[in-house]
Amino acid sequence: MRKELPKTYAPLEFENRIYGCSSSANTIYASALGDPTNFFDYTGISTDSYAVAVGSEGEFTGCIGYGGSVLFFKEDAIHRLMGSFPAEYALYEYTTEGVQKGSHKSLVIINETLYYKGVHGVFAYNNSPILISQNLGERRFFDAVAGSDGDTYYISMTNDDGYKLFAYETVKGVWFLEGRERVVDFENIGSRMYILTDGVVYHYDAVDTDHEMEWMAQLAPFYETIEGRKSYSRLLFRVEIPLGSYIVVETRFDGGVWQEAGKVVGHRQDVVPIMVPVNRCDKFEVRLRGKGKCKILSLMREFYVGGDK
Repeated sequence: MRKELPKTYAPLEFENRIYGCSSSANTIYASALGDPTNFFDYTGISTDSYAVAVGSEGEFTGCIGYGGSVLFFKEDAIHRLMGSFPAEYALYEYTTEGVQKGSHKSLVIINETLYYKGVHGVFAYNNSPILISQNLGERRFFDAVAGSDGDTYYISMTNDDGYKLFAYETVKGVWFLEGRERVVDFENIGSRMYILTDGVVYHYDAVDTDHEMEWMAQLAPFYETIEGRKSYSRLLFRVEIPLGSYIVVETRFDGGVWQEAGKVVGHRQDVVPIMVPVNRCDKFEVRLRGKGKCKILSLMREFYVGGDK
């Protein structure tokens, strides 16, 4: 009679094996190679099943294949199983923020970076987790479900104000509030992303609107009429920028290359300052680019005059 596994969480197919984890046994399992129902084949060959108990406390909250390994999450720990067969397996434990309980569907890989919902926010994982949801404020969210269209990370989660659907542009690092739908699941078929809400399936096709329009403005070069090389201390912009927009300030000195000097993502405050350092030069140029609405209220520059050398 074949043995039965303890209640196993989040079964995952990876490299022709089924992986899972049991909170009651605090154990990670892998099936025999090519045999997804056999977890107790220990004949001493490379196709054997595999099981290992872990020492961390708490329940498992999710698992996913990532970078040639399998990651198993708890809320405050990540276990990484590396190797291709039992004799080669190595398990590493990291005490760090993992996946929040109830948010196992938030695990999404985009361009070799893993995104997921932890207890304290949304994280980007590339061998270590980095919090990326600071701009969403200190509100706590729960029950996250996520998907991707290939570049943007969409995540639906809830708090005391109800469900919200957010979009995170991974290339630009910008968050947008997309809507207030309760998403049950995301699915990609070909190049299309589908969203399952309460009993309704939508084909999601983000359409640019006025508040999502990208723009750029380049100011005329700044010169001085007095002799000597000017040593500028800083530029100070004051801008109004709503939530969901962003602005980037770029500078160029004496005809050199453009460099990013400052960036602000939309806040709830009425006025946001942007302080930009400026190098010593005879001429400098400023270019602004962004997405969404913003208003430049003022530009102040401070400088002193130095020698020619």
